[in-house]
Amino acid sequence: MNTEDTDDLEVGLGHHGIGRIVLPFCESFGPFKQVNAWRFGPTDALQLVDCGPPGEAAFAALSEALEGARLARFIASHAHWDHVGQAGRVCQLFDVPLEISGAEWSVFERQFRAFEPDLCAFLSHCGEGRRQSALLQAHTARMKIPGSAPDRVSVLEAATTTELAGLDWDVEVWSGHSVGAFVFACKDAPVVFVGDQLFTGVTPFVGVEITDPLADPLATQFAFLDRIASLPDHVICLPGHGSPFTRASVQAEGQRASLLRRLDRMADTVTSPVSCADLVRGLSPGAEAKRGYIVRLRATLGLLNHLCAIGTLVREDRGAGRGYGFARA
Repeated sequence: MNTEDTDDLEVGLGHHGIGRIVLPFCESFGPFKQVNAWRFGPTDALQLVDCGPPGEAAFAALSEALEGARLARFIASHAHWDHVGQAGRVCQLFDVPLEISGAEWSVFERQFRAFEPDLCAFLSHCGEGRRQSALLQAHTARMKIPGSAPDRVSVLEAATTTELAGLDWDVEVWSGHSVGAFVFACKDAPVVFVGDQLFTGVTPFVGVEITDPLADPLATQFAFLDRIASLPDHVICLPGHGSPFTRASVQAEGQRASLLRRLDRMADTVTSPVSCADLVRGLSPGAEAKRGYIVRLRATLGLLNHLCAIGTLVREDRGAGRGYGFARA
C-alpha cells in the first residue's frame, strides 16, 4: 500500500472520529521503530487504546498528542510492554481506570512485581534449569516496566459490545500473539481494530506465556486468521504497529503461509531429541546473552508445542532440571 492510499485511509478514519498516535520506541525492537496508540472520539471525551512503551520519548509524544484533552477512557489492547509502558502515568494523570481483558491483566501486573519464580519454572521447562541464576540476572530487569501499576482496573469482557467514538463495537478476545488481546469490530462502520494480531507485510510474534509453557498459541492464531480472512476487502484494519490497511484476507493468508513455513523448518530441524533451549542456541549461537532470548524461547516453544499437537513431534519430561525434550513422532 502506498503513502497516498494510507493517507486516504487516515482521512477516512478521521471522519469516524478515529486517529492514530505514532509513538517512538526508546530503541528499535524487531522490525518496528514505532508503536501506535489510537484515539477515539472528541477531545473533550477522548477514548484511548494503548499508550506506547516506557521511556521519556514516548511519554513526551503521547503528552503532546493528548494536550488539552479530557480522557474519558483508557484501554490496553494487550499487556506487552510496548503498549502499556505508560499505563500507570496515563491512569494517574487523567484519573481513569485501565480497561483490559482478564487474561492480559495477569500478564500486565506480573511486569510490576517479582516474577523470578515464574521465569525459573519456564527456564527449567525449556532445558535451562542449570543456568537459571545467570539467565535471571541477565534478563529479569529487561522484562519489568518501571514505575507503578494503575490503582484502578476494569475487566472488559469478550462477546460484549462497547462504544468507541460514538460507534458500537463487538469485543473479541484472541490469544496467539498474547494470551487475551482485544479485537474490536465496528458494527456501524467498516473498521476493525486488530492490534498486534495482524500486520501488513510482517508476521507478528506468536508464542507461549512463561506461565503456560504447554500452550498451543499457533492453534488459536490460525483460528483468528480464519476469522479475519472473512472480512470484506474494503474494511480498514487498525494495527498496533504501522499504518492502517485494507484487504485483511490477503494479510491473513500471508501470515498463515509464513507460520506454516516456520513450522516446516522447525520440524526439519528436530532430527534427534532436543530441548527448546538447545534448539534456540543451535540456530543462533550466543542467543542466551541477547535481549530477545526469552522471547525466542517462547516463540520456539510455541512452534514445538503445535508440532506436538498435530502429531509431528512428541514431548517427554527429561527430569532433573533438564526440562522437556522434543523428538520426531
